[in-house]
Amino acid sequence: MGMQYRSTMGKDPLVDMRTMVFKGKPDDGGLYMPVEWDRFSNEEIYRMRDMSIPEIGYEVGKKFFGKDLSDSLLQDIAENALTFGIPIEHVEDNIYLMRLDQGPTGAFKDFAAQYMAQTMKYYSKYLDKEMVIIVATSGDTGASIAKAFHRMPGFKVYVMYPEKEISRTQAALMDILGDNVYVRSVDEEFDSLQDWAQALLKDNDMKHISRNSANSIHLLRLLPQTIYHLYGSSRMRDGLETIIKSDACGNFGNMTADVIAMKYMGNPIGKILVATNENDEFPVFMATGLYKPIKPSRKCLSNAMNVGNPSNLRRLFDIYKGSITGEGEVLKMPWMDEMRKDLFAISISDKLTKRRIKETWKEHRISVEPHGSVALEAAYRYRNVTGDKRKILVTETAAPWKFPNILDNMGIEYEVPEWVQKTAEMSKFTKKLPGDYQTIKEDFLGTFG
Repeated sequence: MGMQYRSTMGKDPLVDMRTMVFKGKPDDGGLYMPVEWDRFSNEEIYRMRDMSIPEIGYEVGKKFFGKDLSDSLLQDIAENALTFGIPIEHVEDNIYLMRLDQGPTGAFKDFAAQYMAQTMKYYSKYLDKEMVIIVATSGDTGASIAKAFHRMPGFKVYVMYPEKEISRTQAALMDILGDNVYVRSVDEEFDSLQDWAQALLKDNDMKHISRNSANSIHLLRLLPQTIYHLYGSSRMRDGLETIIKSDACGNFGNMTADVIAMKYMGNPIGKILVATNENDEFPVFMATGLYKPIKPSRKCLSNAMNVGNPSNLRRLFDIYKGSITGEGEVLKMPWMDEMRKDLFAISISDKLTKRRIKETWKEHRISVEPHGSVALEAAYRYRNVTGDKRKILVTETAAPWKFPNILDNMGIEYEVPEWVQKTAEMSKFTKKLPGDYQTIKEDFLGTFG
């Protein structure tokens, strides 16, 4: 029998992997989670220190999908998807930086996007018509998904990004693709685009269009993110000692994957730092036990983290035996003592974000962009508050060259790949739209209906 998946709301029936892949999310408002978890043994975890990224990706694939996909297919997926490295830089003392910015769009989301696309390429043989992948992006997801599915037969991609909230380089990575990628620059905040992406998926007027999501609400997008967390910690440990992780958090896919690796897969992590920008709804919840979404979300330098109600809270609450709706209504409180034991949540202001960028360059000649700076500042603050001397591995989630409008003004030096420099001269295929759902809906139907 293959793997089965349940909804975090517990109302929908269990589904198999093929249904999970094509449906994306349950009808009851929850998100899919595996019914069972196949944990790595201590010996398997220890052996990862000598494995390459594709080799760890293959082992992770067997744990998650081995009941449904053959070993040879899982090996092909890992080798075709995970074609870039993960440099780890020593900043100072016990603080290290894991650069997840080496992929084709310079973002950590390239790992899961490429893995997802390669897996769905296999499942495309079951499609009776083209599928439209719908993506709302606050900066990086759209480019990663669009690139991963670009020119892939059987799929089209519809991307919406907030025109005033992303950098020109982030936009250019999407604008230049064309072909089966349809990019929309929308005069609205990301929160609304995220809501409209959900509405497009549920709209009954579009039943004739095969639709799916590639945001981290899709389990196939989330689970492969455990690969780089396992790889990173394998390079940091002596034996099976625990380390600390500091994750830049927006929609909480990055951090939730880290928690899954720790709780369900055997990754020996001592504490995960939940580093948010000034959208501090989760740090406030951890401190007070009261959850209140921030709408509209606060605009910060770390734009991909401008999320006032993270979609993956549904999974995080579920892991800790709680329940929350997609709208942010707490139905059942999670086990707060256990959550606080595992997680250290902290909000970092734009002022501190800028200061950490400047200090890291001045003192160590290491360039970090705003998202990595938030996670890096969280690491320093955690260490200073707790005195914990264990190694801290910080996730740098995007390439510095994606934020020239910020770093140039601060005098931070960074390398820009030659192909990125050429994007300014390339044709753009983006369509600008005003910010209302009816216009988005009409555009979507006019494009695919």
